[in-house]
Amino acid sequence: LGVSLALKLIERHTIKAAVFVSPVWGKIGDDWDAIRKEIAEQDFDWDLITQNCNKFNIFQSDTDPYVPVERAETLADKLSCNVTLVKSAGHFNEAAGYTTFELLLNSIRTLS
Repeated sequence: LGVSLALKLIERHTIKAAVFVSPVWGKIGDDWDAIRKEIAEQDFDWDLITQNCNKFNIFQSDTDPYVPVERAETLADKLSCNVTLVKSAGHFNEAAGYTTFELLLNSIRTLS
């Protein structure tokens, strides 16, 4: 739910860049929607967010068992940015083989 928190913070503060990985926001369409609802289904001021930050990058796996690619693509549309689709990366956690994420690190270096 870090993406929803970050979006609310960006509404209030100007930042240089933001990077999101497997963005959980809005309805996912699973059994956890009711639990996430209060945080993930907030109204966001997209104009203010894009005024306060103009550099975004989103990473999404095509095999994430929890976050559908559609969530990343919809967020990218709202933020006018691209999604970096990573093949067969699962949920970018240790169980999926991600103990380091060089692509993410390089993105942060490029954006800063």
